[in-house]
Amino acid sequence: MGYVGPQHCIRIFSPLLKQLSKNPKAALLMLFLNAAAETCYNNQATAKWRSESENIVRIANERMPLDRTALGQIMDKDSLSKLPDFVRQASCHDMFRDWPHWFEVFIKDRELVAFAHEYGLKIRSKHGITEPWPCKVGRQTSKKEFDILRASGLTGYEQYVEFERQGLS
Repeated sequence: MGYVGPQHCIRIFSPLLKQLSKNPKAALLMLFLNAAAETCYNNQATAKWRSESENIVRIANERMPLDRTALGQIMDKDSLSKLPDFVRQASCHDMFRDWPHWFEVFIKDRELVAFAHEYGLKIRSKHGITEPWPCKVGRQTSKKEFDILRASGLTGYEQYVEFERQGLS
């Protein structure tokens, strides 16, 4: 919502999108850089957020195990600089969140489906241009892929949504 916003994009670009009968591949592709994260952090008081946060620590420990004896050396924030593995792991916690859940909350909160419908659009059920979550870390993400994503500076909550005209006419 900090940039143009989905409603504004739909309002402007929906008239340019051809009917599916004229071009079955016609789509409006939107990238949501922060929508899932903004929604997640606006819902920190929820049970979902708390349980997810506990799960994240477990997943991070599986992906990037820490030397538990070194953790005992943490006395204050200044001592963290002596433990780069701890800082590295903590910086990756967001990569393990359930971003699809938070994006669905965003869609519902913003009534995006109904808004798109008003302009003759719907969200594609199956993407045809790009993966919806190209940078999301999942169970199948290899160590090499994880290291590349971690080094890329991407967060994992980048979400692509494809809109298309409703119906065939």
